[in-house]
Amino acid sequence: MANPKQANSNKVIILLCLVLSVIAIAIISTRGQSFKDATTTTTNLLEQSKIQQPFQVKLYYFPARKETASALTSHLSAQGYQVTMLPAATETSLQSAKSLPSHIFYDHYEFGKAMDIKKSIEAEIGFPVNAYKFKDSIHSGTMTIVLSAVIQQQGTEPLPPVSDSQ
Repeated sequence: MANPKQANSNKVIILLCLVLSVIAIAIISTRGQSFKDATTTTTNLLEQSKIQQPFQVKLYYFPARKETASALTSHLSAQGYQVTMLPAATETSLQSAKSLPSHIFYDHYEFGKAMDIKKSIEAEIGFPVNAYKFKDSIHSGTMTIVLSAVIQQQGTEPLPPVSDSQ
């Protein structure tokens, strides 16, 4: 027969192991949850910073479209966008765009917002605008608009460029 002191000590050891196991499980599960909370908090802060920063729009225009660009700048600013209006002459890479239809460039991840802005632009200026994704997705929160000297009616060939009067 087993010694009563040995039986009591076995019970204490089993009870101690059980308590330590419960404590270890509680610590592990709590630690995993706090890590998950920290990750979620960081993600939420990033999303909030994107929401709080206004969407930035660079609007390049050719001289024949200066009035249209000014009206569009006012329209987009009233909608809460931060618009910078620049003459296309400041960007040498845009000189070939003078004879192309007006267009916008947007970030791939902002397709929905870009299409909403595109519709708004078309309604404001009265002619269609082509939309293209930026080659690289590093332009988050920005859009570039180029108002060319060409007006394209929907479903037709582009009209010839409007002469630049300076």
